[in-house]
Amino acid sequence: MNSALYIGKVFHKRRRPANHVLNYRVFSLLLNLSEIDELQKRLWLFSRNRWNLFSFYDKDFGEKASQTLASDPAVDQEDNELTHVSRLEIHGSGKNVKNATGVANESLSEYVSRELLANGMTQPPHTILLSCYPRVCGFTFNPLSLFYCLDDQGEVFAVLHEVHNTFGERHVYVLPVDQPLQAEKSVSGDNDDHRETPPESAGGGHCAEDHTESVSAELEKANWITQATDKKLFVSPFAHMNMNYEFRLNVPAAKQIIVIKANDEKGHLLTASYTADRYALNNGSLLRCFFSIPFMTFKVVGGIHWEALRLWLKRVPWFSHQAKNTLTRNNLNNS
Repeated sequence: MNSALYIGKVFHKRRRPANHVLNYRVFSLLLNLSEIDELQKRLWLFSRNRWNLFSFYDKDFGEKASQTLASDPAVDQEDNELTHVSRLEIHGSGKNVKNATGVANESLSEYVSRELLANGMTQPPHTILLSCYPRVCGFTFNPLSLFYCLDDQGEVFAVLHEVHNTFGERHVYVLPVDQPLQAEKSVSGDNDDHRETPPESAGGGHCAEDHTESVSAELEKANWITQATDKKLFVSPFAHMNMNYEFRLNVPAAKQIIVIKANDEKGHLLTASYTADRYALNNGSLLRCFFSIPFMTFKVVGGIHWEALRLWLKRVPWFSHQAKNTLTRNNLNNS
């Protein structure tokens, strides 16, 4: 099976106008979309679209029609033509599509394929791996979820970065991989020798001070993907919209590494990273995660608000929320 459990650390470091560091232990799932139904048959602690100690709900992912970026007249005609082509392509493949954005009754695989097509990538993914937090006791919040798109040779040719904010909005950045990377055997499913038992201290070996250096060392040893995009979703009241992101990540294998560098008009503002070790996804490992990192998804939201309070006390400037549907695709307003 491709699907696995990852346990590690989320790390953020802000450089200005005040230094700010956070470091939290978390776990995530790497799910082959075609294996989710089989997983719920095998795992009595895991369910799809119904309550369990751990669960996965399809509706937690994918963009909503009401949250698309506002139209820019300069690109309307081009987008309408692309939408028409996208509908033809998806209908031609036998998919049941009702509209071009936020499609009702659309599977996650169809959502990914549609987004790839809408962004000029006509190659359909053979395998889609989703990295995300599960629902724990019925609740989740995923600041960032990644859809790794693999071709029939097991090479990653695109990654969809789906970002959620605490205002209930979502945006997906659909980014190609310039030089497709071969997934390691532990991802492709040919070798299932990843660790069975998460140690109590899994992912917890790095202190805040040496975490960045540790991530850099791991990246040097990995075949890593570099991607970049402009910011198109308001995420934090302590970061304005006139920013861009640089992503550096590996193809998840024995380790998963994600590094995000956020830049504004003054240069490098902050770095966020996730480094984690791979473990077998079974009832035992899930149960150990529940007790070693209890109610993790609730803590994610609590941690966001706690860190916001810390930033406010440090007098970091506050920016008002800009709703996604008020932003144009080619003319994002600066705060």
